[in-house]
Amino acid sequence: MKKIVMLLLFLSQLIIAQKLELKSEKISLDIRFAPPDSIPPKLMLEYPLPNIIPEQPIFTQNPIMTIRGKVTDNSNRKIRVMINGENPDSVYGNRFSSTFNLKFGENRILIRAIDKKKNVSEHFLNIYQDPLVDITPPKIVLTEPNLTRGIYTVEINDMNKDSIIVRGNVIDKSSIYALWINGKSVNNIQNGIFSTVLYNVDDALSVIAIDAFGNRVEKNFPFETVQVAKVDTSMGNYHALLIAVEEYDNRRINDLSNPVKDAEQIKEVLTTDYTFFEENVRLLTNPTRAEILAEISTLKRTLTERDNLLIFYAGHGKWDPQNEQGYWWPKNANPDNPSAWISNPDIRDNIRGIKSKHTLLIADACFSGGIFESRNAIVNAPLSVKEMYAHISRRALTSGMKDQEVPDESVFIKYIIKRLKENEDEFLSTQRLYDRILDPVTSNSANNQYPQYGVIQQSGHEGGDFVFIRRNNPVNKN
Repeated sequence: MKKIVMLLLFLSQLIIAQKLELKSEKISLDIRFAPPDSIPPKLMLEYPLPNIIPEQPIFTQNPIMTIRGKVTDNSNRKIRVMINGENPDSVYGNRFSSTFNLKFGENRILIRAIDKKKNVSEHFLNIYQDPLVDITPPKIVLTEPNLTRGIYTVEINDMNKDSIIVRGNVIDKSSIYALWINGKSVNNIQNGIFSTVLYNVDDALSVIAIDAFGNRVEKNFPFETVQVAKVDTSMGNYHALLIAVEEYDNRRINDLSNPVKDAEQIKEVLTTDYTFFEENVRLLTNPTRAEILAEISTLKRTLTERDNLLIFYAGHGKWDPQNEQGYWWPKNANPDNPSAWISNPDIRDNIRGIKSKHTLLIADACFSGGIFESRNAIVNAPLSVKEMYAHISRRALTSGMKDQEVPDESVFIKYIIKRLKENEDEFLSTQRLYDRILDPVTSNSANNQYPQYGVIQQSGHEGGDFVFIRRNNPVNKN
């Protein structure tokens, strides 16, 4: 009996041990709660479109305006729209519209979209109503490339292998806010005339103009390229007279800091990268009136009809509004006595007396634009390469207009030197050089400096242009 009890006890313990070894399965539940909706509805206005110009109102002549838009929300629930605190005139699905009677002048309209969770989107409109306000977009007219039989054509030659000049007029009864050509902003607009250089253009120009009221126009101008004859480079020698005046005898005339340095940099780039030989470049540092005129007299005797001459002047300039006359001030100039000044007619007459085929005057001085007299200094008519070489030229490139002062530290000279150094064309006309410096000079000058380029009137000009010829192997002066 005792043995039977012990056997039953053993069996019960064994059963308990086996039960303890059994594995139990666990069931876990991953319960997540969605965050509360905090995203506001998306409010999109379809009409009127905002003014392109930031912070400008929407201008209209119409005393009645219908506002249209739509609203969406990630909750897919109905959205309430309020316009100036009232329900829209019409709601269809997620679209809305309301018509307003506008008062003369400023009209403020607030559009609000509110979802079920009270998330809000707002759109503010400032609409200016005036029956006489300008709502007409600008008009764009291209003067270059040339329009021939309804097709714009670009001449391709040694001087413009990868670039084209674009010139034209942008006409609007209000002022021009912005102008883009193939995505490039054009800042140098004077009296509606614009000019710029574009590189690697395929076969069309896209021009966008916006006036001061936000009126916008976009026009495309397809063009064709025409290969023209190779340039004849059998020309004479290149000469340069560089005049730099920074120290003045008269104490009432402030000395300058940069003319000599600028002239030396001009000489360096001409003799290193272009076909100006050292013996043909004369640098006058702080000369008197007599010394300047004596050097010009030498050029009259020695240059031939095949030679080319560049005259550079950096120093003080003077504009006499009573006589409408511009002057250079040499070292011995007296502010009270013009006997030592050099007038624009003096410069013009001396240039006319030099027998060179091409003469270019570069003047970096206050009021230097007076050399152009009363004529427009902007050149609109494009010249072919052959014409540039074939015809006598008497042109000037100046740092500013006739009534404009320019700083001692010259942005004008900085970009002339920079563009001459960066140029990779074998032949570079002064017109093309001007086009390449105009944008950066006007954009980076503190006093809205506007360089001028044009013909020196009554000096013997016959339609050509001064052309810089780049050396095949630039001179290493190190």
